[in-house]
Amino acid sequence: MNGKTVNGYKILRMLGSGGMADVYFAENILEMPAAIKVIKKKYYDDKIIRDRFKNEALIMKSLDHPYIRKVIDYFENDGYAMIVMEFVEGMTLKDLMDVKKTISDETVHKYFEQCISALNYTHSRGIVHRDIKPSNIFITTAGDVKLVDYGIAKSDSGNSHTVTGQTLGTVIYMSPEQIIDPKRVTYKTDIYSLGVTFYHLLTGRPPYHEKTGSEYIIQSKIVNESLDMTVVPEKWRSILKTCLVKNPLDRKIILIEGFVGATSIEYKHTRSKLTQSVKSNYFIYILAISFLAITTLVYLYFQNVKVGRFLGNPYAEFLTGEKYFEEKNYKEAEYWFNKSASQSNAYGQYGLGKIAVYGETRAADTIKAIEWFTLSAMNDCPKGENAMGIIYLNGYGVKRDPSEALKWFNKSANKGEAKAMLNIAQMHEEGDGVPKDISKARIWYTKACQKGHSEACERLKVL
Repeated sequence: MNGKTVNGYKILRMLGSGGMADVYFAENILEMPAAIKVIKKKYYDDKIIRDRFKNEALIMKSLDHPYIRKVIDYFENDGYAMIVMEFVEGMTLKDLMDVKKTISDETVHKYFEQCISALNYTHSRGIVHRDIKPSNIFITTAGDVKLVDYGIAKSDSGNSHTVTGQTLGTVIYMSPEQIIDPKRVTYKTDIYSLGVTFYHLLTGRPPYHEKTGSEYIIQSKIVNESLDMTVVPEKWRSILKTCLVKNPLDRKIILIEGFVGATSIEYKHTRSKLTQSVKSNYFIYILAISFLAITTLVYLYFQNVKVGRFLGNPYAEFLTGEKYFEEKNYKEAEYWFNKSASQSNAYGQYGLGKIAVYGETRAADTIKAIEWFTLSAMNDCPKGENAMGIIYLNGYGVKRDPSEALKWFNKSANKGEAKAMLNIAQMHEEGDGVPKDISKARIWYTKACQKGHSEACERLKVL
């Protein structure tokens, strides 16, 4: 393509080539430099790949941050799809690690802070990168980070192109949840992948050996085994441990400054000079009014189902689904559960499990129900945990295991779920999987009754 002019950009030379695209240096009529990423001709007719390529442009076009490569334009021309990006000189972190055996701790610290700054910005806009790795972290000649390649990014707006059953990304840098369920990962997958990337940078070796180990073995290790932290410089161990927690629910966000030895992490916010300088009563009055308005909206968002649903509150969508479910309008219930679950809401996932169990909108699917209940329980939903207890207690699709059932019921009951309390009481009353103990049964029936469970209250009368 050298020498070709496309949409006002003259392509001058190739900068690099990847699996699906080539990158060229180009200039416009004003001789302003740009990097143009061109999808390879053989992939242009593959709609999934082309849509993913366009998705990258759409997502990156919406981002404006000093540590994220800026996208200027996207167009399709004469059988080519092209992304026009800012031109920056430098090399990827992967290439830097290959040519430079040692990088100062101060420089590593700087790279880490800049990556966190870029990811905090990305996540605050509802976007998950899903492919953080050394080759997607570009280091400019000025020594600054630029995050690149949002081709498989997931956004709240629905711009993502993951095919069901397909795991996208580079395996050795993936989080456990990205391997288990790639479509439902949250921003915390990027935190894990960043931790693996800096583990590689700090130790000088990749965490797993792709060429010597099968992909299945690597995936199994990622899900089940922790990385060896003794090979990491001591002052980095605490923060990398925080990043590399297996359960995303326990994985914290990352502190931008003063992170060494930190275990808790928060976003860093700065106020504009204008905000800092304006001190008039009028401005304070406007702030007060704005605060009241926002507080009212937040209250309505969480407390009023109709308003919350209108504003996109996933729990309000779940409650709407529950209302329709109780009315036996299962088709409408499934619609609202789906809306809730699409935002990774654990209650919505539980609702879809119920739909699969009852089979009112399609044939009952025990396996699908277990998948939804498991996902809900893993996301800390007490209703999902109670459902898992019922599955193990009755042996639905799994081997009957009362002790495992009791574990799930206890987790759910500790979060205040009355049905779980009732189930524990019944197990003690009947001696099902636990020694028969009427006094314990009475304690749990009392707790469930105090939570308003009428069946528990009735049972207390006859014990």
